Amino acid sequence: VGTHSTDGFRTHSQEQRDFMTFLATFQGGSKHTTTVFFNRNRYDSRAPGTLTAEQAEEDPRQALPLAITQNAGRIATFTRLGISNEWQISDRWRNITSLTTSFSDLDHPINFLYIYQWNQNVGGRTRFIHDTRVFGKKSSFTLGGEYLTGVVKTNFYGIQEGKPTGRVTGDREAKVKNGILFGQAEMELSSELLVTAGMSVNFYE
Repeated sequence: VGTHSTDGFRTHSQEQRDFMTFLATFQGGSKHTTTVFFNRNRYDSRAPGTLTAEQAEEDPRQALPLAITQNAGRIATFTRLGISNEWQISDRWRNITSLTTSFSDLDHPINFLYIYQWNQNVGGRTRFIHDTRVFGKKSSFTLGGEYLTGVVKTNFYGIQEGKPTGRVTGDREAKVKNGILFGQAEMELSSELLVTAGMSVNFYE
């Protein structure tokens, strides 16, 4: 858990960042190791706006009056959560499977517009690893897959004194689906030389 803040050179250019991270590993007998990860960040910054040459000559520290009136800046919150399990199936076979999710929201008032954005992603990944020896050399073969789906929604509003008005000036929505199948082979030819070959097939929408 921590916090970090700065005051910019110019008026209305400060920022504040608060964050929290949790990471823990649990041993489930001799064959399972589970790791849990959680992270949350909140970022709040102000934007002073661009000055003309005359304004900069007058006072380089000043902010645009409209930027102050509209409280121009960015307020973003990010949350990430993941869990991973490693399963020692046998002396030569093991599996690593992970599930993740992340979501964020952004409030972004600017001089003439208020932007709100929401983002969410969910994904999973699994791979089977076979440890063996080929021609007397330590080798491993991996076969796995990964899938990710997400959505990003963006709304554009009018703005008045730093707050969104009820009038929506535009909407955008993007959905993403991404699947991957992959394989990899590794061989230790010597203590200083590792040879790796891999291939993947990607499906993106």
